[in-house]
Amino acid sequence: MTDLLSVKSLEESFPNYKTDTEIEYSYKQSINVNALSNCICLMKLNLESNCLSSFRFASALTNLRYLDVSSNQYAQLEGIETLNLDTLIIKYNPLSNLHGIWTQKKLTTLDVSGTSLTALNGIELLYYLQKLSMNSLEFLDNLDAVYQLSGLQTLQISCNKLVKLQGIEAMTDLKELFCPNASLRSLIGIQELQSLRMLDISRNSLTSLQGIKNLKTLVNLNISYNKIDSLSELAFCINLQHLEMNEIGAKNLSGLFALTKLQTLIACNNEVESLEELKALTELKVVKFKSNKLQNLNGLQNCQNLTDLEVEKNELTGLLGIPNHSQLKVLQIFANTIKNFVGIGQQMHLQQIIAHGCHLESLEGIEEASSSLQKIVINNNDLKSLEQLQNAKLLKSLIADNNQLGSLSGIEQLSQLNILEVQHNNLQSVKEIETLINMEQVNIADNQIQNFEGFQRLTKLRKISAKNNMISKLSQLQGLRVLEYLDIDQNKISDLRQLLFLQSIGRILKVVWLSEQEKEFDAKANLACQQKDYLKYLYYILPTVQSFMYEVENESAGPVFYPVATNKMVDLKGYTPTMEFKLTPQLKQQLAEQ
Repeated sequence: MTDLLSVKSLEESFPNYKTDTEIEYSYKQSINVNALSNCICLMKLNLESNCLSSFRFASALTNLRYLDVSSNQYAQLEGIETLNLDTLIIKYNPLSNLHGIWTQKKLTTLDVSGTSLTALNGIELLYYLQKLSMNSLEFLDNLDAVYQLSGLQTLQISCNKLVKLQGIEAMTDLKELFCPNASLRSLIGIQELQSLRMLDISRNSLTSLQGIKNLKTLVNLNISYNKIDSLSELAFCINLQHLEMNEIGAKNLSGLFALTKLQTLIACNNEVESLEELKALTELKVVKFKSNKLQNLNGLQNCQNLTDLEVEKNELTGLLGIPNHSQLKVLQIFANTIKNFVGIGQQMHLQQIIAHGCHLESLEGIEEASSSLQKIVINNNDLKSLEQLQNAKLLKSLIADNNQLGSLSGIEQLSQLNILEVQHNNLQSVKEIETLINMEQVNIADNQIQNFEGFQRLTKLRKISAKNNMISKLSQLQGLRVLEYLDIDQNKISDLRQLLFLQSIGRILKVVWLSEQEKEFDAKANLACQQKDYLKYLYYILPTVQSFMYEVENESAGPVFYPVATNKMVDLKGYTPTMEFKLTPQLKQQLAEQ
């Protein structure tokens, strides 16, 4: 296909094209590449996802060094001899061969990933090549064609059919090797790569790390999703700083005791029972052991630099072992069996706690760890009180659904709070929130709350979910000028005129869910929804509200709510309300006394 496609003017897209050194013109349906010959200063050009098939358009670009023609229509390298590149990105093309690649003697970076190559002839002549990407090449099952590239520093060979790395031992300058999902069964040859700093061998068929102990310069290692029988070779990688070993079948951490420079350890979905091997790793900052068999956190006591600890879905019964006065910012402990926070110690930097489904009976112990707390998730527990949170003055988000809370006592002074979720508790009142003037979202659904006492001053509220309570009056919402969403389905609202209190915010209010379609006349529904033409009345008094009725569809990710009657679906032509439609002082008093 020709490269001379119809086009918009180069001048319109790049007014300074004659002096520009870098141009990106990607994802266009048409482009006049001949016009680019005027870009005499151009050094870097990105033409990804166009319809190009030849390099001849660039023959006049004598300064061009970087060219990205990914996802085009190159079947061969026609015209490449006219270029003098140091970087060529030609991935995801129907490229069948590399004839002519040898003309790019100064090439330092080449990416041929996802092409249709069946051989790499000519690539061995690129003596200055430093970075080579050959991901997703169906034919690639050995490295014979590239073993002569002894100056290579970065090699990417993921998603191939490489069973072994034979030939790689000659690449002694290699610093980065990426070969995830490459069918590897052996690491023979890797022991010679003594300059290697980054190695990704995840998602292969490895059972041994034999050869890795020679990699003294290794800094970053990913061995995830293999079936490694022993970690003993890692003890010699003394400069390792980042280690990922998810789902390798590990039962212990033997071999990690010597990695005193380790900063990140991610070992999710294993069968590790103890962290004792980590007690000397004082540089650790990030520790993630989701879905293991940890029974305690002993071994972390000396990790004062720890900032992120994620040990959800284990067999923990307490928090003893967390280093006191550490740099901890994030703590994830959900889905364990922890009755309280005793053992968490003094934490001056802790910003986030995720502890849902932990069988928590109290927040005891959290007092000295909450001064910097900004978010806490403690839903699906057995909590009866939030009193211990009174020191969390910086708290912005409190998620405590599905507990046994009888009041919100303890949160009155949390003035920074803007998200509160206490759905499905034993609350009869939420008056404690009246001082929380920065509140933006409140979920008090599925309680026994009788009114909106305390809401009058919450002038920043945008969303209220109060479904399934005992609320009969809306007068306390009258001053909420920025309220956009209100769910009051399944309450005790018997008089539609209660919604007149929302007229003052009608322009902002978008959703007021008053009933679910299939439960329109259910005993749980608001009695007001049984009145004749109730939807017409509602849209008459609040014309900008989009929906008063919804339906629920249960999907795999959870229930999804859809409006089924919108303001565009209800015809008000000829409709005249049979009851008051403006909130007069007399009516206001009458409704307040109901």
